[in-house]
Amino acid sequence: MNVYYLSTQDGQRFFYYDASETAADKTGAGASKSAGLWGWAEGKWNTIQKGMDDPNGGVTRRIGRVWNWLHSFSHPDETMLVQFGSANEVVLHYPATLSIDRVQKDWKRFLKRRSRSHAFWMGVNAVALPFGTLLAILPGPNVIGFWFFYRAIYHFLAVRGVRRVRRGTVPTRWRAEGSLDAPISHDENRGPSHEALAAGAKLGDYLHWSRPKDSATHPENPNSDAGRPGG
Repeated sequence: MNVYYLSTQDGQRFFYYDASETAADKTGAGASKSAGLWGWAEGKWNTIQKGMDDPNGGVTRRIGRVWNWLHSFSHPDETMLVQFGSANEVVLHYPATLSIDRVQKDWKRFLKRRSRSHAFWMGVNAVALPFGTLLAILPGPNVIGFWFFYRAIYHFLAVRGVRRVRRGTVPTRWRAEGSLDAPISHDENRGPSHEALAAGAKLGDYLHWSRPKDSATHPENPNSDAGRPGG
């Protein structure tokens, strides 16, 4: 899987991943191949998504909107961290003007911080899960109770994925690229984009989480968690 070390026009840096960026990642992206509890959770999520997109979805459509709102508090790099759990290797593309020592240091710091954050929120959601299940007595789908379960499992998968990369179970290859020296560009019609990316569909989501206010606490600190809700 490909990870890109990008920078904004104001100098903020972050690690970017989007499954749509490579053809290999697109293969089989539609259906879940997971088993067990996580497979069940993904199935429930797919049902919610279908109801949200269906104009005649009724209650399911409204619940889908609530679910989508809850997801707005989730960092877009969570998908990357979970994918580490099944990846064969990570190819990290970084600006050619940066030394590999600097990039490796930033990468290790990023992984350590994200692992701690997800471990913390995994515990929070696990503790809240019994209280969420009490809502099952209410009429309609128990979307809040399911949310705590879903998030606890997702945080666990993120922690497990990061651990595989940090331990070297998933090898990391480093690739310097001159095109990444340029910051993300903005177009009124296309929105944010970068020449090194084929699509950049999630750039807007990442930029939302890489606001300049983070630099006050962590200057040039990629994907800082300062001031962010977890869930």
